[in-house]
Amino acid sequence: MVAANPIEQFSNVAIRPRIKCLKPENGLPMSVQWSPIPYFYPVQILQFGFDYFMRNRTEQRELIERRLSNKDDLLTLKSGEKANFQIFSDLPILLFSAKIESMDGSSFVLFFEERIGGNLKRRKLNLEFRQWPNGSEKCVWNLNNFDGENEEENLHFAYFLEQNADFVEYLLDLPIFVLKALNLLNSKSTLSDALNFIPISIQFSGPLQLQLTSIRQKNFAHKEMPIPVERIFNKDEEENKLFLPAGWYSAMAQGHALSFLARAFNATGDERFLLAGERACDLFELKGNLELNKSKNFF
Repeated sequence: MVAANPIEQFSNVAIRPRIKCLKPENGLPMSVQWSPIPYFYPVQILQFGFDYFMRNRTEQRELIERRLSNKDDLLTLKSGEKANFQIFSDLPILLFSAKIESMDGSSFVLFFEERIGGNLKRRKLNLEFRQWPNGSEKCVWNLNNFDGENEEENLHFAYFLEQNADFVEYLLDLPIFVLKALNLLNSKSTLSDALNFIPISIQFSGPLQLQLTSIRQKNFAHKEMPIPVERIFNKDEEENKLFLPAGWYSAMAQGHALSFLARAFNATGDERFLLAGERACDLFELKGNLELNKSKNFF
């Protein structure tokens, strides 16, 4: 059956096996569609954006949001200092704003406990976020020293962080981050397996700065999830970062991008998206195949 709305086919994009992980700094999917080294693949990024765009339009749920701290100031952690916050187990979206001042020791760690049949503390799972040597080549790391067959072992994984001198707005869909880690041990792991791991707490290690008002959880973030997609395509179009070689997959991405930019403009009224789409259409003003071939890369 053909979907009434063409973008309805882009559902649950984040859990697809060819998406290695979501980038912690912006929530964008990193693909292994055409390369074993994870990279930003425009087609999948746009499909990911369509997925949450449709959820935001169609799902009728009451938004629940809770803060993890009742303080309003800036928390500065020096090297070796740590701060812990308890996490609400029933809210899967975690948001906070932090500035990693040094990659030498700075990190944050998410702690989970497995729930099987209503019982907790069968296994613990840690997700550590920090810089790793050659980390961008793996996106998410398996730090376990066993083969995954021992079900009693605690689990330890790590996500790679880029060095950034500014505050970063983190938006973490916790079950998805757990799922992508579990896939390293068993490629057949499902979202249901990930949901068995209940978030307990998050620990920040300095040197870093943390906006205490920003630490909060939600039951969903359909409105926020497409924003990085809107930004990356507007930014990359403006800076002429045209990163797909000409071909059918590039044409597909071009069509997806124009559709997404149009929807972003309609939803926000922000003319930057309209202008970005208009500039992207300049490609089709080229005359003849010779000039088209000279345009080596586009969306």
